[in-house]
Amino acid sequence: MSWLIGKALEAASTLSTGFVPQMISFGNLQVVTTALLAEGGYSYVYSAREMVAAGKVFAVKKVLAQDAETRAIAEMESRVLRDFNGTPGFVSCYGTTERAGPNGSTEFWMLLEYCPNGSLIDLVYRKDATGAYERGPALSQERVLEVFEAVVGAVAKMHALSPPVAHRDLKLENILCTDDGRFVLCDFGSATTHVLLAGRSKREAAEEDERIAKYSTQMYRAPEMIDLHLGHVVDERVDVWALGCILYALCFGAHPFPAESSLQILNMAYCIPAGSPYSENVHDLVRAMLSSPPSERPPAAEMLKRIRDMRARRHTTMPSSSPPNRRVSAISSSSSTPSSSTPTARDSASAAASSGPAGCRSEARSTAKRKPHSATSPPHSATSPGSSGTAKLRPRDLTDRGDGASSRAAGLEPSSDLSQPAPFEASFGAASEATFDAMPPANAIMAGSLRASRSVPSLPKGFDAQRWQHAVAEITRRAQRLDAIERRLFRQPMRMGSAA
Repeated sequence: MSWLIGKALEAASTLSTGFVPQMISFGNLQVVTTALLAEGGYSYVYSAREMVAAGKVFAVKKVLAQDAETRAIAEMESRVLRDFNGTPGFVSCYGTTERAGPNGSTEFWMLLEYCPNGSLIDLVYRKDATGAYERGPALSQERVLEVFEAVVGAVAKMHALSPPVAHRDLKLENILCTDDGRFVLCDFGSATTHVLLAGRSKREAAEEDERIAKYSTQMYRAPEMIDLHLGHVVDERVDVWALGCILYALCFGAHPFPAESSLQILNMAYCIPAGSPYSENVHDLVRAMLSSPPSERPPAAEMLKRIRDMRARRHTTMPSSSPPNRRVSAISSSSSTPSSSTPTARDSASAAASSGPAGCRSEARSTAKRKPHSATSPPHSATSPGSSGTAKLRPRDLTDRGDGASSRAAGLEPSSDLSQPAPFEASFGAASEATFDAMPPANAIMAGSLRASRSVPSLPKGFDAQRWQHAVAEITRRAQRLDAIERRLFRQPMRMGSAA
């Protein structure tokens, strides 16, 4: 009786906050929701407690299906949870049920394992005294590979199904830490077996573009998702790209593409920090997964084998001998401090951007043809993707070769003193904002490409880090503006005028 009275008082207290508890039955198991943990466009996640004395705590997810599309999404998520229940690397599912919702909708309920230890974000970042997120202590190589092996193993199992199932929204937030310290995949609301083939119609491409915008996270999208005009197949290999972003964040405490810019992803504007404490084999894993053409990305099963081999050999961690920075990386150096108690993708990006990896070497490369991937010789970097009929990428004749030749060809001689105005500022940056805004879209895009492709030498003595950070932030800001210009330019229908 005292337990019932206690639960009644708990419910009354909860009601005072505006939350209305709900009782849901999963077969012989009955639970009552106790708090709202998270919500999206049509889904909600609650904490719940079994309706018995000393009842177990669960997480309950509700998907409100109001049309055929959301119903198919809910059914796919329920199927994945049931198929992989009890499989290492997946959040446990104790039951699913359906019931009628408001206005003819259907509510899909899923009873899940409660994970009280946060997500991978809490492994990479820490809260300071004010509650803001900051980069946590670096993880050892063994710890990175231990965690990453669990994640890749789960993804490989999804890809091994027939047909393969792509998660489509892999990110730090969707990998939870259980009560006993295991890391498990969750949130299969974006999972799909759909494949967009290379020979797709305009209508198919438009429908896929809408799905990508609704059910994936910008900074984890592969290049073939960012720009469907590239003509690449969009399939489960987009998960491999997202895994590369996750591994990079585990190693360096920052996202490789924190600016959430399409141009940054398409131009492969990320870098491996000089003096990295991780072995070159780990760097090769990142480079292999962040290959721009999906055909050059190794399958998840192969990545899993490589990780297990590395751990079995007890590879000695040696500092990387990466050369100093050879290019401007479009990693923002300033951002707002997250204030919410639960970090989001944008929060993790802000924390990363506020202090991006120092001494980076850009992984963007020239147009030199790369050899196909093999297990013994993984691709070390990706060529910047090209797209027929678009002007958002760097012109091939201006692509940096690392020796400054391309910059000299464009009249952009590298400066030996980074504390002084750079040559490209004399050509473009000196122009007023009004002049830049007045440029035709194509010229503005070209101007931004010249900025982005400028080479820089090794950092000199007396290097002004703060001034350099401001310069990088300005480049990122302008890249985002160019991205907006490109979107307006290429999404508006072209109108042909008749000759007078």
